[in-house]
Amino acid sequence: HARLLDLAIGDSYIVAIVHATATYADRCLDQRVCQLMRVEDGAIREIHGHYADIAQLDAFWGMAVGPASE
Repeated sequence: HARLLDLAIGDSYIVAIVHATATYADRCLDQRVCQLMRVEDGAIREIHGHYADIAQLDAFWGMAVGPASE
C-alpha cells in the first residue's frame, strides 16, 4: 500500500513523498519513499525511487544484503 504524504510539482520535476507498507509471507515492509519524476512535454519520462532503508527493501524482496550484493 502506498499513502501519499506530500507532493511538490514544478515545471520539470515532481517529487512525491510516500509511506509504503506491505506484507508477504513472513516479511514486512514499512518505510518512507521519495519518488523523483522528471517531466518532459507533459509526460513523466523518468522515475527514481529513494528509499529510507535499502536493507529493509532488499530483505522484503528477498535479495541478498551486504558486500556480496553491492
